[in-house]
Amino acid sequence: MVDTAQASAVAPLAGADLRPALWVDCYTGDFEDVLARRGFLFVRNIYVYVYNSGTRASSAAVGKIEFFDVLTDRNVVSEFNVDPTESKKWGNIRPRNSVAGPFIIKKDTGITASVTFRPTSTSPSKTRTIIEKECSILI
Repeated sequence: MVDTAQASAVAPLAGADLRPALWVDCYTGDFEDVLARRGFLFVRNIYVYVYNSGTRASSAAVGKIEFFDVLTDRNVVSEFNVDPTESKKWGNIRPRNSVAGPFIIKKDTGITASVTFRPTSTSPSKTRTIIEKECSILI
């Protein structure tokens, strides 16, 4: 038999759990190295992915990528939708999962991706956020 304390501890685990991930594709070269030493990222493209690490399929969700572009001196916001996603699967992002540069971004503020979803049909909305402050590297 499960008591109330155990049930409330298990309840958050019994739903969808969408988690954003970012891949930051940067330019490389001498100029870009100088920018990096000065605290900037010279970004070619930004890709967002969403993974459902929960125990249930998710309903549709919404998300956004946000950052300040020094090159154009403006805040950039790109919104996206995530189709319902099975448990332990990557979500399908619409209309696209990328934002095309070039952008120059301060490392200390980075790039933020967030996704808002409902873990179960009866639960309130939840937002997961990630901030990336470095270029992604293939190993």
